[in-house]
Amino acid sequence: MTEKIYITCAAYRNEDEQLTMMEGDPIELVFLTTVIVNAVRREFMKAGYSDFESKALIIGGIEEFWGKNTQQEVEGK
Repeated sequence: MTEKIYITCAAYRNEDEQLTMMEGDPIELVFLTTVIVNAVRREFMKAGYSDFESKALIIGGIEEFWGKNTQQEVEGK
């Protein structure tokens, strides 16, 4: 993918209170995270990847991110 994408996602507790990733209970944050992941998946599919490939790219990215961060925590960096 060589094109930059911009994704806008919003979730609301009620009609006028917007939820951000800095606040909210775990259930609300899981919902917001799901909205973001689905938006990214949709962009992969627009770029020509299959649904399976899109999911694999997202999961691979998450595993790489957490793997690196977990290793850094273990090594005390």
